[in-house]
Amino acid sequence: MADDNVSVAQLRARIEDSLRNPMYASSPELKAAMQAIVKYQKLVELLRAEYPTGFMTQPPEGYIASRVQDLASEHATRRSTRLVEAPTCPIAPALKLASFAVAGGTCMIEYSWNAGGRWNGKAWSSDMPTDSALLLYLFAAYLAAPHWVFTVVRRACA
Repeated sequence: MADDNVSVAQLRARIEDSLRNPMYASSPELKAAMQAIVKYQKLVELLRAEYPTGFMTQPPEGYIASRVQDLASEHATRRSTRLVEAPTCPIAPALKLASFAVAGGTCMIEYSWNAGGRWNGKAWSSDMPTDSALLLYLFAAYLAAPHWVFTVVRRACA
């Protein structure tokens, strides 16, 4: 990934230099290429939990992509979800209802509002984002780049 980032940064610098030249400044091809590079860099930042900035703590590398795949898996097994009461929070009943609605179908059957999934053979810990934080993060990222197309890679089931 580091080599890709260096290559993309070099390409971006070359395009920026070209766009500063009055001869190429109005080139629609260069402008489109610059937009594509910016979108790509935002996606990379998204998968590293760096974009949108300040939204959640930095998880281990690869955790976000892995957890999103787990949540979207059609072959996941349902876990029992224990709800924690939060009587001082006025929106707690709405959060519980939303959590059950999201986790009720086959989509996101592994969802846990107050925890996350296993990572590298270890149980979820509080230094990783909860599924709720991850979903809000992805929603914020979607609002920032609503037309981004994510390619779905299907994993083989054993």
